[in-house]
Amino acid sequence: MNNSLFKQVYVKDLKEGDRVAGQPFVIKSLKRATSKSNKQYIDLELGDKTGSIKGKIWSDNIPNCAEAKLGDVVYVSGNIDSYSTNLQFIITTMLPCDSYDIGDYLEVAKEDREKMFKEIKSFISQITDQDFLGLLENLFEDKEFVELFKKAPAAWTIHHSYVGGLLEHVLDCLQISDSLLRRYPKIRKDILFTGAILHDIGKVFELNVDTTITHSNRGKLLGHIYIGCEYLTQKAPQGFPKDKLDELLHMILSHHGEIEFGSPIRPKTIEAVALWMADYSSFKVNMAYNFIYDSIDNDDQSFTGYHRYLSTDMFLEPYQDAKNE
Repeated sequence: MNNSLFKQVYVKDLKEGDRVAGQPFVIKSLKRATSKSNKQYIDLELGDKTGSIKGKIWSDNIPNCAEAKLGDVVYVSGNIDSYSTNLQFIITTMLPCDSYDIGDYLEVAKEDREKMFKEIKSFISQITDQDFLGLLENLFEDKEFVELFKKAPAAWTIHHSYVGGLLEHVLDCLQISDSLLRRYPKIRKDILFTGAILHDIGKVFELNVDTTITHSNRGKLLGHIYIGCEYLTQKAPQGFPKDKLDELLHMILSHHGEIEFGSPIRPKTIEAVALWMADYSSFKVNMAYNFIYDSIDNDDQSFTGYHRYLSTDMFLEPYQDAKNE
């Protein structure tokens, strides 16, 4: 087969009862396992630019499936059924795909990336502190870094996990921060805006973007919080005041808010608390928003399936009228 450039079936099109024959999808995760009856099976996740679906290769079908790894594009055949209210792809054959259009497999932010970057630059223009402004200019004068920044997701999974997701998440945080400034005018705008722009800068280097989103080796070993702090320390202009840098690094270190959620320190300034709340609001609302609008289909069901990170199912009825918009 070499007709993968003519992909016809996307994840969003799949429905329970469908039979899929030789359609290309990218492997987003793959794990071999053994059942209680000592039979091998493969758990995997397949995806394209419209979303992802969990899959299973049972022991009887493993001989019909070529060896594959994370990020490979493969032709798959099989049936779509449901498990715990979620769709599941039962794969009967899987073959390598050697030519494809990468645009079919990478989900991209719906909003134009250049437009979002321009909006972020407009927030930078409001910063009057010359130290923070100089640091940001240092970073965004680097064309190679800017291209990575525009392309980066904000996460591997869970929220804003698509090309341009970091831009979208940073813009969310800036706009939420701006609204807090109007309510609490003594918040220090310059460090809050700078922290909002830079808090996830380590994601640029933690995550690789190809046919799918994966962790770099360094990202897996060190994580985006450490990588971001290290990068900013290296990029701070000569003579950058140490106390300002420490406060900015504190915002990056504490932006997850709680030690059990990955921050090595809890927020200790008003601006760090504000950034934590902006970050939290952005990722939670993004999860709920995308989960609901990705779950709307023609069956007019009232609730979604269970969402692991929201710890609930979601009410769909108020959003059904938007399914064809």
